[in-house]
Amino acid sequence: MLHVLVCTWDRRIHRHSDDVEAIRRLTTREKALLVGSLRLLRKLGEPWLAELLGPPESGRGRRFLGEALELETMLSGAVVRTPAWQSGTHAGKRPRAEENAITACIVCLLDALKQHPKPAAAVSNILEKAGLLRRSRGGAAGAKFVAKRAERAGPKAKDRLGPVGNIVWLLRSTYIELRERLLEISEIPDTSTMWAHRGRAWGTTAARFRRAFHGYCRTRGWRAHTETLSRFEDELAVVQKHEGAAGLAQVLRNLAGDPIR
Repeated sequence: MLHVLVCTWDRRIHRHSDDVEAIRRLTTREKALLVGSLRLLRKLGEPWLAELLGPPESGRGRRFLGEALELETMLSGAVVRTPAWQSGTHAGKRPRAEENAITACIVCLLDALKQHPKPAAAVSNILEKAGLLRRSRGGAAGAKFVAKRAERAGPKAKDRLGPVGNIVWLLRSTYIELRERLLEISEIPDTSTMWAHRGRAWGTTAARFRRAFHGYCRTRGWRAHTETLSRFEDELAVVQKHEGAAGLAQVLRNLAGDPIR
């Protein structure tokens, strides 16, 4: 929870234009005209540019569009910096980006406090103490705000490419990486009897389940300990739910490095 709170509270948006004197000298109107022109070029695309700069094989249109995109990013883009990561964003969407960050924080905190008798009230209290709630959202109204915001997020919180889901994913993945670096957790030995037990639970052999788990660890860059095993089995459960026994068996074979049938 502390990781989520710190990354949300110490979240800073830095405009690219703040570092470039030539952009700072532009008026608001001049900047808007430039950005609009560059976006129009991007919309017209390479086929239109080919009529002016030569056939696609020459690469001139592709290079021009690349330079135009870089200029557009410098004029209108920004970088979000937290103690755990930094990522690009649109400078003009700052209020919405901040609200998305609060929503992602709520989703993660509710997940961490799902065993609490009153999770929404607990999350509201934590956010209020951390200074992440507006005054109008504090007190008795806080729990209702938290519950409503989480409900509204819904499937969006699971979309890694979406404005809310991406922040949720970054919060969770950077926390996992931090734990991997700082905590000394013993890896599961190859001789453990656990492999046979878990293999039977997932309808496969001990050897294949162990190889699949190690393959999963390699693709994620995580160590093969019990916490990683729990995450692995959570993902297997999702596969089983949506793709059935056949899909689950295929995933296990792929991760185990079995020959493709």
